[in-house]
Order: sequence, then C-alpha cells, then structure tokens
Amino acid sequence: MPINTTSPFSPTQVAVDEKGESRGYGYVHYELADSADKAIQRLNGMLIEGKKVVVTHHVSRKERESKAEELRKNFTNVYVKDLDKDVTDEELLALFEKFGTLYI
Repeated sequence: MPINTTSPFSPTQVAVDEKGESRGYGYVHYELADSADKAIQRLNGMLIEGKKVVVTHHVSRKERESKAEELRKNFTNVYVKDLDKDVTDEELLALFEKFGTLYI
C-alpha cells in the first residue's frame, strides 16, 4: 500500500522513554478509517515477537472525555499495546501498511 507523504510525520511511532527504550506501545495513522478498521480486525490479539498485542482505535484523553463513540466511526489512528520492547517503527510500518494507505 502507498504512503501519503504530504505530512512531515511518520505514519508509525513506537513510544520511547527518555533513554530511547520502547514503552511497549505505539501508534499507526491511516489515511482512511476503513484501513484502520481492517488492521484492527486482522491484528488485534496477534503475536508480534512472542507477545500478544492489543490493537484498537486510538482515542485521546480529551476525546474520551467528550463524544468518543460518535467520533469513533471516523478514526484513522490505531493504538497498538503490549509490543515487545524490541519492535521498531520499521517493523510496525511493515506490519500495518498492508491494510491501507498510511498518512504521514
């Protein structure tokens, strides 16, 4: 799948601490909500480097406190939890890019 390069941001991001070590979660940003839904359906509960991951819509704290359910149908951001500490942005990209255009 293609990557939309109209933004200066990476479509995948493994969260790291101040030492640059993985925090065990990350984000994937798709161009279309349908692509995010496909990734969630196929990858939630999958083993990645021996760890069962949780893949779900990313809902910011602010959005959770407001109308999250109403907005959820248009979410293009995916939250990936329980990642092995060795998973890189590149590995996340390779796994998720097959479900649709990633928005960067």
